[in-house]
Amino acid sequence: MLNYNLPLTEAESEFAAEHYPTIHQYLHMAGLPENDFYDIAVFGYLRAVRKYLARPELRQYKFSTIAFRAMSCDVYHSLEYGKRKKRMAHVEQYNEDIHVEDFRDPVAETYESMLSCQELSSKLTPLQQRIASLRSEGYRDKEIAAICRLKPCEVELEMFQAQATIIPFPMDSTALAA
Repeated sequence: MLNYNLPLTEAESEFAAEHYPTIHQYLHMAGLPENDFYDIAVFGYLRAVRKYLARPELRQYKFSTIAFRAMSCDVYHSLEYGKRKKRMAHVEQYNEDIHVEDFRDPVAETYESMLSCQELSSKLTPLQQRIASLRSEGYRDKEIAAICRLKPCEVELEMFQAQATIIPFPMDSTALAA
């Protein structure tokens, strides 16, 4: 398979220079303005040069036939691309009053959140911190009880006390119903 991304060899360059007028002939015969289509056709032309010299079976045809075909393909694809529906991005006018929240520093927010979490966890006992850590890792109360050598009801009690320490109002359902 031919690699069209490599520069032309010396032989290919000489052949391309010798047959260079083929590009202008094609553009004239196709009725295409050179200013608009030369850059498109030249890539098909250079691909045809490489293909024509690399594949001996193509020598039964005139080079201009192979080159015209390659340039026609590139022009066709370019025209088809131009007809495709383009994606459009919607751009809104910036309104500082509405978008003031967009400029909050996420690093500062994360740091503040971390400090707040550290401050709250410092109010907990080491056992409560350990239980909370295990819960955050996905352990169930029975598993935590086994790891910490406690009864499952003691795990629940420690977490209730931790919540009471962190959240100053009552958490039971009777207080919420009142």
